[in-house]
Amino acid sequence: MDRFTIPLTLTYWGDGLGYRREQQLRLFEIRDKDDPASSSLNAMGHLSAVDHPNGRWGGSRVRSVLHDDAVYYVNDEFVWTALWNDPFNQTGPH
Repeated sequence: MDRFTIPLTLTYWGDGLGYRREQQLRLFEIRDKDDPASSSLNAMGHLSAVDHPNGRWGGSRVRSVLHDDAVYYVNDEFVWTALWNDPFNQTGPH
């Protein structure tokens, strides 16, 4: 199995709050890549740059680090962390 992340910036209309922007780090797994007939791409969830100290727009310098089952989402100078199998239980910003 291979793992990778994609940083996204989502912009949407927020129910009377005007346009909202959310920055996420989406997690994906490629399973059974050696057997094309049964291989799959699976979305595993995401981390969000919630409570960003620089405001709801967050930053533009976004990176990720995967180490064993740990995921580190770096947004500007702040870091959010979670376990790969439980990304919605994140901590941060640190």
